[in-house]
Amino acid sequence: MTHDDLTSLADVQRLLLPEDPRIIGLEYAVHYQPAEIAAGDYYDLMPLTHLTPADEYDRAAHPDIWGLMIGDVSGHGAAAAMEAVQFDAILRTYRGGEEPGGPAGALTYANRYFFSRRARRHFLTVFAASYRPDRREFQYVSAGHPPALLVRAGQVQRIGEDGDIPLGIVKEHRFSNSVCSLQTGDLLVVFTDGIHEAKDRQGQQLGLERIEAVLRDASPEPDAVLQALRSEVFAHQDAEVGHDDQTILVLRQVA
Repeated sequence: MTHDDLTSLADVQRLLLPEDPRIIGLEYAVHYQPAEIAAGDYYDLMPLTHLTPADEYDRAAHPDIWGLMIGDVSGHGAAAAMEAVQFDAILRTYRGGEEPGGPAGALTYANRYFFSRRARRHFLTVFAASYRPDRREFQYVSAGHPPALLVRAGQVQRIGEDGDIPLGIVKEHRFSNSVCSLQTGDLLVVFTDGIHEAKDRQGQQLGLERIEAVLRDASPEPDAVLQALRSEVFAHQDAEVGHDDQTILVLRQVA
């Protein structure tokens, strides 16, 4: 693949990224940095109310349900980037109807069609969630992905650490949902492995413990949290761009 081809692929990826939608009940900040021109990392924020049965959610009385998705194709560069674009295309055809619904249904569907007639060289880890503002609640699936970190009153809890398998491993695998309830001021931090596996000059990884230490001391504002995490990663790897794609999403419950 030529440099121009890679640039065109990266342009397509940027067009697929969300345009900072307003989510009632949440504030958020995002960092997305490919290691090369195109990325195997993927994230999206999308309204999901239209996929929720009318008898389960009063659309007139409550704000929209929102979905969040962070994915990471194994490897990086052109091949991983093309897999990430294909995953996005598959996901956009999902119209509900997969048991047990929610993010588990979406991933069960996407995993089935992520397979082709030939074996894939890549798998995909995903943290997928739907946010219900009326309940202040996330329904989520962690499919082989690093745990999300819930920050509450200066304490950090790992969410989804004992998660499910990645996509692209077992074709007919059925994912299952878990639930995380939020309180006002809570932070939920989701990231790809390029963050905690960032390496210094000696090959030492940053590690989850360092990230958790930053979160315990950080300001409660998402932008400030994001900047503190980026500074820690950049200082550790001694560069703004690492050897792997790096994505961070910081969310804060505000109401």
